[in-house]
This record gives sequence, C-alpha cells and structure tokens, in this order.
Amino acid sequence: MQDLIERVRKDDKTSIFSDILVYDKLIDVLAYLSGLWRETKEDKVAEQYQTVLRALIIIGFDEPLDAEVELPDQLMPAEYLDMFSE
Repeated sequence: MQDLIERVRKDDKTSIFSDILVYDKLIDVLAYLSGLWRETKEDKVAEQYQTVLRALIIIGFDEPLDAEVELPDQLMPAEYLDMFSE
C-alpha cells in the first residue's frame, strides 16, 4: 500500500477521470484496493476501500465508478449507492 501511495504522490500532473487530480489519485487507490479485495476477500481491505470512497464523496466526487473499480454492492458504502438509485 505504501508503494501505491508513493506512486500517487510523485507522478503525473494530468487528469484522466476528471479535472480534479486528487479524484484521479484516490480512484487509483480504489482500483488497487478493489483488485486486492478480489484476491484476498479480506474485510480489512473492504473497510479501507469504503473509507477512501467516503472521503472522495465528502470532497465532492459524484460520478459513477467503472465496474472494475467497484466492489460488490453489499460492500459499497450506502452514500455511494444512494447517489445512483432512483
């Protein structure tokens, strides 16, 4: 995890997902955590994922994530699911 954080801190100045670079970096962390969860199915990883996603929402993120970045619905924070339920 520390390696990922260091990579996020040091590189690029361009933003692919949005015009706010911090969103992209935190989404990179979500992608890493979702992949790690798929390998391990550890609750601790899901909790870290939920914490990062909640932080994104708090700072104003309100876009749907790509399916490969999401966890199963039962592990996604209610705050995220509520944004896209009709």
